Amino acid sequence: MPKNKVPVTETTSSAIKPISLAILWHQHQPYYRAGNTFLLPWAWLHATKDYLEMAQHFEREPKMRGTINLVPSLLLQLEQYLSQEADDPVLRVMRKGASLLSNEEKDILLNNFFLANDERVIGRSPCYKELHQRSIAAYANAELRRNAFSEQDYRDLAVHYALAWTGEFTRAEEPCRSLIAKDRDYTEAERDALMECHRAVVRKIIPLHRKLMERGQIEVTTSPFYHPILPLLIDTESALEAMPHASLPIERFRAPEEAAEQLNRAFEYYKHEFGTKPRGVWPSEGSVSEATIELIAKAGFPWTATDETILHRSLVGANEARLRYARYYPWKRETQAKPVVMFFRDHDLSDRIGFTYQTWKPEDAVRDFIGRILEIRDGLIQASGEATLETACISVILDGENCWEYYENNGKEFLSQLYAALTTIPEIAPCTFSERVAHVGLKNLETLPSVAAGSWIDGNFRIWIGHPEDNAAWDAVADAKRVVDSYRSKIPNLEKTAKASATSRLAKAHEELLIAEGSDWCWWYGDEHFTVQKSEFDDLFRLHLRAVYVWLDLPVPAVLAIPIQERPDIAALYARTNQPSDTRTPTLTGKRIGIGWSNALIAKPPKQGAMRRASVSDITSVLVGHDDDELFLRIELANGPAHPHTFRVEFEQPHGLELQASAESVAIRGVHGVLTHSTLTARAMIDEVAELSIPLAMLHGASHLCFAIEITTVTGEHIVVHREPPERWFEVTLK
Repeated sequence: MPKNKVPVTETTSSAIKPISLAILWHQHQPYYRAGNTFLLPWAWLHATKDYLEMAQHFEREPKMRGTINLVPSLLLQLEQYLSQEADDPVLRVMRKGASLLSNEEKDILLNNFFLANDERVIGRSPCYKELHQRSIAAYANAELRRNAFSEQDYRDLAVHYALAWTGEFTRAEEPCRSLIAKDRDYTEAERDALMECHRAVVRKIIPLHRKLMERGQIEVTTSPFYHPILPLLIDTESALEAMPHASLPIERFRAPEEAAEQLNRAFEYYKHEFGTKPRGVWPSEGSVSEATIELIAKAGFPWTATDETILHRSLVGANEARLRYARYYPWKRETQAKPVVMFFRDHDLSDRIGFTYQTWKPEDAVRDFIGRILEIRDGLIQASGEATLETACISVILDGENCWEYYENNGKEFLSQLYAALTTIPEIAPCTFSERVAHVGLKNLETLPSVAAGSWIDGNFRIWIGHPEDNAAWDAVADAKRVVDSYRSKIPNLEKTAKASATSRLAKAHEELLIAEGSDWCWWYGDEHFTVQKSEFDDLFRLHLRAVYVWLDLPVPAVLAIPIQERPDIAALYARTNQPSDTRTPTLTGKRIGIGWSNALIAKPPKQGAMRRASVSDITSVLVGHDDDELFLRIELANGPAHPHTFRVEFEQPHGLELQASAESVAIRGVHGVLTHSTLTARAMIDEVAELSIPLAMLHGASHLCFAIEITTVTGEHIVVHREPPERWFEVTLK
């Protein structure tokens, strides 16, 4: 059976002490199965494109070491696909003869089979690109769009969609290589051969991971079974630690036993799949708290990880010098069970792979990444001496599947060149996290005084709680949990036969509840993220909750028949002020960990009507606050640091007001084109994020603000100008 071996540390040179670099690729998809149907195909498609290929990159570079996190509910879905115990409508129409397709099935093809990156994926094939353009031209009329495609077109579309979700190493082999060269006029036999190729790919995923584990090259870790936000599952009021003024669900949800169940199931599932105990756990979305670390220790995990933002918030009162390099060491947190080792990811390095480098030439991206690693190494030596490298470790942690379709050739050249460089440069030593734990030893780790509650996104839980839609979802989970507990309490009093039946029903209902506790449903509720498939995610969430009541033979609440985003009552039930609750003055630092922004508003963009792909300078959040003298804006980008960009804030209301700022300068233009108040100045701090201020007097009394943000990025000789929102304006109302 495979073992998560801890390799012996290699010395690359007696004269050079390397810095340890631990990379973790997090592989996760939501649980898309409801009943006997997969409502969305993404677990399968990422398996055929990414999960085997990410392991193959290690196989092709034997000296490279790293960590791959496999979420149990993802692996469970792949098992279910291979055993064919559930149907996937998308894959079913992919396999079906083009002449036999119904109008409904044609619509499934046309609505789903262009969900791929336009430039990097669809644009690789002349035929696929032509089909896409034809679909766009006839998009407004379903019948016209169907009729714009021949039987051969539907057959070609099915093959191209399957090829789009095929990894690069597999694409270079038969039958894919010949199909790519042919480009069009595919036969159904060729399509069937490609589908069987996909099944072969998925069957290889776990065996290859086991093989790499056995030779000590990778560590495989796990996450809570259905990927819940553990701190919120333990207590929804943990959100108040980082967001003291957040609006919370009506009912305080406290279910530490559910959180423990999610962890314990993951631990046991891992043992079953890999024949050994897991050492590390990546908590869903890097979400931790004091209570979460206690449960992780009790479940038997020696180490865990989260974001550097959590470390900074945990080291209350630490000075800048202490915080500068703190994330480059493992720490330990004492618990009632045993100490847990904690690693803290470098946010910037992780986001560079996840977002920034996707538009760069592979060699430039690798050079930049290596250069930053070496800069960190030099800084550590300068600050603490070369001996500090014995305990230091740079942690890079990010999603292992979602970024690659934005890279050329699924990131093949980037990862190949990165792994080659990391294994040949003597100053860098790739490793697994367990290797560092074993090498450093608990006695040599500094003790963390506390663990702040938060996630790897902004150090808080705003994505999953606080918005009326999120809060409605949490209250629906609380209601379902209550009926499960009530049903469980009655079972001991039943007769033997009835008890067996009730116990079976309870197990099935509880399984549906565990699925509904997952993080992915609230990821899409609220206005932070957008997908054309938001309604499908909402359907899945409510289907699982309805199933709780069905299995327990109880009436299903009528509210679960209504999409959460369409419920007319939630705005009043979970009323959130659209105004800051006080006028605390933020401190402009330009750092990701903001000071004084807890009461700021979230500026809302208009609803988007179609799928939007991430841009190199996409905005993840815009916060607006004010005191008696100034208006404050905080802008965070998807691709990490803000300092390379120039920001122009253009106001539609009050019309004509404009602020332009970069890391070097800031300028403001008044409502009438000139600055009439000569003593008024704008301020800006642009580093990891952009934080700006405008004198309130320049608003001329306007309380309802409409504005857009234009971001200019200069890369070499190229200038890219990006506007958010692409159309219309952000809106916010001040007191």
